[in-house]
Amino acid sequence: MNRALKNGINGVKVGFRAVDFVCCKINKSKDWFLLRVAERIPRWISPNLLSVIRIGFAGLIIIILINFRYTGRWVSWLFILSVVTDLIDGPIARAHGKISDTGAFLDRLGDKLIICPMVIALLWPYDKILVPVLVSSEIISLYIAIGAIRHSIPAHSNWLGKWKMAGQSIGIIILLFFPQATEVAVPILWAAVALGAASLWSHFMEYVAPRQNQNQNKEGS
Repeated sequence: MNRALKNGINGVKVGFRAVDFVCCKINKSKDWFLLRVAERIPRWISPNLLSVIRIGFAGLIIIILINFRYTGRWVSWLFILSVVTDLIDGPIARAHGKISDTGAFLDRLGDKLIICPMVIALLWPYDKILVPVLVSSEIISLYIAIGAIRHSIPAHSNWLGKWKMAGQSIGIIILLFFPQATEVAVPILWAAVALGAASLWSHFMEYVAPRQNQNQNKEGS
């Protein structure tokens, strides 16, 4: 029994490493392509400008969603434009050497302001468990990002966070254009929640835990 359990755990670890390897390769290929695109974008289009534009789109989406008569096409296109700005702001920052903690925070803030209203408006009638879980996880993620910046801990997203945003975007686009396809969108959004939790844990193990150990060592000495 113990041997079978151990083999099962080892199998899961091997599977996770394989998935991690494939996802990292796909992510690097995507970043390479977007970086080539970003190099052709004028320098006056800064990543922070794109994040501010995305925050503005979020405000427009919220206003439109409040006026239920005007939902539909406008919200769909504003959301797609927001996803496009989210795809290219990171590569632009790397291509032009404009990576900063402020930019990383604005990027995350724009993501949250876009995703949360859309999830609430589109998914609440179908899944009243996923909506609060997803929105709460986004709020927690933003709170942690604020705390990281205050303590000079890098707040840049990792590949797990990028795939989480991709999953959220795909799930919402499915709901926008195929409202009845909730059986497809809901599992994708749950997977995005899991990726978000894994991303936060990865950040904790990479940045927070080592600093806690350093502080404990200093106190011990």
